[in-house]
Amino acid sequence: MCTSGPVYTKYTTEGGVGDYSLLIDDDENHTAYCIHKRTGQAPKPFGHRMLIEQIDAAYEHSTNATLGVFGAPFVEAPVMIKRKGIYYAIFGKCCCFCSSGSGAGVYTSRQPLGPYTYQLNIGCATEPASGCGCGGTPGTKDPNSSCAAMPAVTKAQQNFVIEIPAQNGEVC
Repeated sequence: MCTSGPVYTKYTTEGGVGDYSLLIDDDENHTAYCIHKRTGQAPKPFGHRMLIEQIDAAYEHSTNATLGVFGAPFVEAPVMIKRKGIYYAIFGKCCCFCSSGSGAGVYTSRQPLGPYTYQLNIGCATEPASGCGCGGTPGTKDPNSSCAAMPAVTKAQQNFVIEIPAQNGEVC
């Protein structure tokens, strides 16, 4: 189930995209979905926003079936997984490998193209304000939003692994 080349999404030429993650579903067609962010060059208000697109059977191009942008603004580093019939989209606020760490917002849906519902932020010491993440220097404001900086439990996002307990206490 591998592609030999790049995956071209609907938005490749319109403002750019980045930070891809590919999910190949366990359905009978092995349908593929790409979650990625629009770059800062995308038309406002789409810059640094997350979206999900369905990918064709050859895993090369978008089918143009898309959820559109969703979730918190100014985000990066997505992953999309499916567990026990639930689709998860997980991503954090932009901080480009910030040494103070970053949160990871968790969104869930029963359908791969949504709609997705925000659940919680698993990387922050406390739940951040709506649309905010964590990380940065406590007592300061994020220069790209009105969010206050707050502690992250992830330390540095590029080299730290956290356990994610489910509501029943099981570690995922």
